[in-house]
Amino acid sequence: MHSIEKDREKLLREMASMRRSIDELEQSRETLRRRNDMLKVLSQSSANHLEFPFAKINYQPIAKQLLKLTGALCVAVNTYHEAERMATTRALAGKKQFLQKVVELAGFSPVGRIWPIDDEYLVLYKTGRLVEINGPYELLFKNIPGLNCLNFENIYETGKIYGIGLVRKEHILGNLTIIMPAGKKLEEIDMVEIFANILAAACLRNNAEKELGESRQRYLSLIENFRDAIFVARSDGRFINANPAASRLLGYNKNELLKMNIPDIPPSELVEVIMAKFNELVEKGVLENFETILQHKNGSHVPVEISATVLPEGLYLGTARDIRQRKGIEECLRLSEERFSIAFNASPSLMMILNFKTGRIIDVNDSFLLKLKYQRHEVLDRKTTELKFWVKSEEPGSIRRKIIEKGTVYNREINIYDSSGEIHVGLYSADKIYIDGKEHLLASINDITQYKNLEKDMARLEKLHLVGEMAAGIGHEIRNPMTTIRGLLQMLGKKEECVKYKEFYDLMISELDRANSIITEFLSVAKNKHTEFKTQNLNEILRKILPLIQADAINAKMQLSVATENVPDTPLNEEEIRQLILNLVRNGLEAMPAGGILEIRTYSENGEVFLSVRDQGKGIEKEIIDKIGTPFFTTKDYGTGLGLATCYGIAARHNAVISLETGPGGTAFSVRFKVNRPSLR
Repeated sequence: MHSIEKDREKLLREMASMRRSIDELEQSRETLRRRNDMLKVLSQSSANHLEFPFAKINYQPIAKQLLKLTGALCVAVNTYHEAERMATTRALAGKKQFLQKVVELAGFSPVGRIWPIDDEYLVLYKTGRLVEINGPYELLFKNIPGLNCLNFENIYETGKIYGIGLVRKEHILGNLTIIMPAGKKLEEIDMVEIFANILAAACLRNNAEKELGESRQRYLSLIENFRDAIFVARSDGRFINANPAASRLLGYNKNELLKMNIPDIPPSELVEVIMAKFNELVEKGVLENFETILQHKNGSHVPVEISATVLPEGLYLGTARDIRQRKGIEECLRLSEERFSIAFNASPSLMMILNFKTGRIIDVNDSFLLKLKYQRHEVLDRKTTELKFWVKSEEPGSIRRKIIEKGTVYNREINIYDSSGEIHVGLYSADKIYIDGKEHLLASINDITQYKNLEKDMARLEKLHLVGEMAAGIGHEIRNPMTTIRGLLQMLGKKEECVKYKEFYDLMISELDRANSIITEFLSVAKNKHTEFKTQNLNEILRKILPLIQADAINAKMQLSVATENVPDTPLNEEEIRQLILNLVRNGLEAMPAGGILEIRTYSENGEVFLSVRDQGKGIEKEIIDKIGTPFFTTKDYGTGLGLATCYGIAARHNAVISLETGPGGTAFSVRFKVNRPSLR
């Protein structure tokens, strides 16, 4: 038992560790997804922004895209007029409730407003790098009329505030302001800086062709240094440009790539699929998040995710992200979930996962359903208290307090009901785990009902053994003088002068006989009593004593029902089995009111032979069930309390097991014999 408990404790720790690893992998996968979304927007919008005339730039979609990609609470786009030292709010995107509060407190919408700018603005944004703003004072600046009194922390639950200048050649053209929700950081800083650079280039479009050329060169530099592969192709599929990341991805140098066409880079079996997607790009103008396989120069396969768009010159720009790491993460996540699921469902312990806050069950394993006789839909989203799970109503509250205090519960002995109302004894252990960031409870119950029953049986057999040893030790010494006394009483009872006392002599002889029968019963309960076995049929023994049983039933004004099925022969001691059957039958007859039916049945199941005796009495009280079979225990006003003890002793010598079922409708004793035993004594 100690080894089993240690193994189960280790299993619980490993399963809790698996769950934590799963949460970490989920976070990594979410980060990859967000970066991919940002990359897609860059590939679709960057070239377009570079071609927009300054006056035609639509800032609101830009603000909305940035809001979506960063998960921000609010994004503002401002342009700066250097000569006038004034800024104009061009676009404002954010959560509706937040924007309504801003307008309500300011008394106007910031969009389209022109603000005076001080030196602090220039110092803050001149680097063109993303900076963290300390608070509303830096965000709004002390000389902006009507807004310096606003406090975002008071009007909404805000988190960190970031700003980045739209800078070209040391000139500030404007800025982006990003307000994050409480508790959330801006993750994609490098992507936002690239986005801001592209937007700055767009704002500079109206300055000069030279500026535009430099912007394009900067854009190309960004492409050259971008970590994902970027390809530019003509409508016939021929590559006309590729960045170093493309060479690293596929193993070809740039010159080799520029001699290749789109069908040259996937495996032969995927060429048709790839070209179909290229035709889709030509028709729709965009291709998003297409997962496929490209072939490396060395012949190995590289899983990638492709996004593409149409450039203004009629060219096609595509990005290919190496997703081997993501696939590895997904595979690790899948394997972790699979291992957890296997361990959870294959465990012999009764296991369940509960929402710690609500107490509702979100999953149980097969052992739980099998042992407690439930269907899965009967327990999911239910509380254990709703299932009438606990024998002691105070148990769940006590366990919860212990977990809150200590964080865990280990091997707490509990009593629980199954769906039929049968009581099980278990060792309850539980640990907190986190699923999707929420507290849950991983609980395990090791069912020790059979072990507890075995303990009771061992204690009962030990008592039988003790009684047997005592009887064997003193039986001979007591019986010898009793035999002498009985003989003398018989002799005296026949003398003429003692005839008038014959009634007393007969009574004394009867009591001596009764004492002798008690000694015989003592000897019968002895576990180590020598017993001779012979392979024979249980039905044949029952048939021989059936007339005696019928006579007992008639005398007790009861009815008898006997049903025997074909059963295999088994090693038995006929004399002891007769006594076993008669004791069980007479107990059943004594338990019923007049007119009751006593059922005797024999049958075979799973290679074992069964004898069942069922009465229609009022049943046995739960408080005394554990005492049944204990020597000298009886609920009758007469008797020795050795009848059932004798039955248990006989069963033990036959390597058989006695079980009972009881209720208001009666009691059934079943004796289970093994057909083949290792040896006969």
